[in-house]
Amino acid sequence: MVKSEKTAEFKAVCAKVALIMVFFFAGAIVCLLIVSYVHVNFAEQLGVTGSYMSRLILSAVFLQAIPSITAVSVFKFRSDSLYKKPPRLAKALGNFPAMYGLGQIPNLLFFLVIWIIMSFQSKQEDMARAFGGMESVFPPNIICAIALFIYAVFIAAFFEEFLCRGVILHVLKPYGNGFAVIISGLLFGLMHGNVHQFIYAFVLGIVLGYITIQTGSILASTILHAMFNSIGGIMLLLMSTRSVQDYMFGGGEEGEVLVRNSGVMAAYGMFYVMFFILVISGIALAIKRLFRLKRYKFENDFTEITTKQKFVTFFVSVPAVIMLILVIDRFAGGFIASKIFQLLKL
Repeated sequence: MVKSEKTAEFKAVCAKVALIMVFFFAGAIVCLLIVSYVHVNFAEQLGVTGSYMSRLILSAVFLQAIPSITAVSVFKFRSDSLYKKPPRLAKALGNFPAMYGLGQIPNLLFFLVIWIIMSFQSKQEDMARAFGGMESVFPPNIICAIALFIYAVFIAAFFEEFLCRGVILHVLKPYGNGFAVIISGLLFGLMHGNVHQFIYAFVLGIVLGYITIQTGSILASTILHAMFNSIGGIMLLLMSTRSVQDYMFGGGEEGEVLVRNSGVMAAYGMFYVMFFILVISGIALAIKRLFRLKRYKFENDFTEITTKQKFVTFFVSVPAVIMLILVIDRFAGGFIASKIFQLLKL
């Protein structure tokens, strides 16, 4: 294939990848509109648990299943080797502590910056508002926490890996492994829709992309993604129990709460001890392995244009420009969905 044909093919693939992401962010708007409509019109009938469940179901449909189906349709994608068991699966999964630690480094830096910024605020409620309020983080009850755990560990891990590492990384690999890993990781981060999650999801996406390249399969990356999500899922499960909420938010005397719910509080304490051990050891392992990776170079069989030109080409297509507009809107809080909701008077 001559240079001009190969470059034209590259541009077409980039435009298709961006188009898939346009469908994803447009789906996020539709999902938000339906969730808002359900909340306004059926909140009393559904109750707290029903409303939360409906939001998870809609998210699974519009943010997970539909984008993956769209990607398969756009690329007429078919690969029987996506989930093949790699020769060294156990070794690949052994990267989890380092991967988790690496993901926590930007996490800790983010919260440090937020803490510094918020230290200039005079009121505690200003800090709570800056974080979106605790009520937006915790599931309202244990049933919703279990549903969220299932969604994050099984549904999200499966579909996000299929879309980002299975399809997007796969179709971009012929144009350079490094380029494919970075773009798939970047899009994975952007899909999370806020600055905090974008930072660590981008880093996580790079690691999962690297593991996919090394193993030739998304089986390891899917399992690692599920393991990563399970830590937060377990944390929210414990925090959604009445015992822990009483302890955290003052639902009784501290000593009384600890004695009355000693089993749950012991599990909560044990989890955090193990969590901090994982984070500290993981960060140490991540730093050690990062020094080793300095000598690693991704394969690049597509040398017709420079790496810089590849990134420029990806982001200047019409679908990519539309995608970036939708990304900015989502990160800014959903202005488009809000205006549509007002215009339709849902």
